[in-house]
Amino acid sequence: MVICGPVICFFIKIHIGLRLTFVLPGCRGKEAVKRICLCGLRRQVHVRVLQNTVEQFVMSFVSQLTLSTWLDASQMSIVPIVAVLFVVGRVMFWIGYLNPADNRTGRGPGTCLTFLPTLAMIVYNIYKLVITTACI
Repeated sequence: MVICGPVICFFIKIHIGLRLTFVLPGCRGKEAVKRICLCGLRRQVHVRVLQNTVEQFVMSFVSQLTLSTWLDASQMSIVPIVAVLFVVGRVMFWIGYLNPADNRTGRGPGTCLTFLPTLAMIVYNIYKLVITTACI
């Protein structure tokens, strides 16, 4: 249940990336070259988003897994909230990346929504690790 949201997002992006790789409308001449270049640019954008999502997913997954060992049963509702934030952040990042006019600033909110909860979990996990080892 912890990884349900990020895993679904990951597989949706893989599906879309594969569709963009293998689907190319039949055109001839200069139109075919334009479409291949356009398809190549679109594919490149989706590959970049997918690569970044995999990198963020690994950090988020490990942080969520570690966080779930520190939390009580009453605090476990934080884990699905973080998973939803991850998925929403990745979708916002993807939409921001697809907008060529506002490429860098458009993906910022999605990056923040993905990375800041992960960073907070990492800091909390390190804090709890230091506190529990200091008490031993």
